[in-house]
Amino acid sequence: LVKQIKITPVKVDKNTAVASFDFVEGTSLERVFWDALKSGDQKTCLDTLEHLFSLVESLPSAELTDKDRVELKKVFGPTAEKINTEFGRPGLIDINFDNIIVGADGRWNLIDYEWCFDFPVPKNYIIGRTLWWFFGIRYGTILRYLADRIKLIEIAPGTVVPEFIYKKYEHYFNNLEEILVVEQAFQSFVAGESTKFSARWKPHNQPRPVVKPIM
Repeated sequence: LVKQIKITPVKVDKNTAVASFDFVEGTSLERVFWDALKSGDQKTCLDTLEHLFSLVESLPSAELTDKDRVELKKVFGPTAEKINTEFGRPGLIDINFDNIIVGADGRWNLIDYEWCFDFPVPKNYIIGRTLWWFFGIRYGTILRYLADRIKLIEIAPGTVVPEFIYKKYEHYFNNLEEILVVEQAFQSFVAGESTKFSARWKPHNQPRPVVKPIM
């Protein structure tokens, strides 16, 4: 992992337990990816995703011990262990677009990685939650306004994906319903109460074409 991305050192206040990171000058990967989408630069989009996913795949694979299974279930629920994928340790789930800064030299810098566990976490979960937060939460609505520039599909209500990305990573998108069960368990763990967003996310039987909304 450290060969592909610079890990920004974290400082933790002993009195407040608040974590802080040094300022990193550059552009967020989220901005880089969004600008590439807007301009129709498919190569940059796919190269960015390929690099991002390779970071996840570079996490050392590990088998679950009995202790790991207990911790995994407590934080991510019983579905996490059933995901058909390798497990990576450390369980660094914050490899998201908005947690990576691209420096002037092109080097990627990881910041704000507060959710990192010492037990293994499913690699496909890390990738799936990254895709869902971008295409389902942050840009699911605004992406529709690019429908006159790039071909878009809706894979579930509110989740819009460029067709060229969906075709490349269809296996990840097709497993999002399972991934979101795990994400719901994690969000409930964080909030200390049950959350129900995965129950509201149901994929269409077939992806639907998207047209630009009338202004």
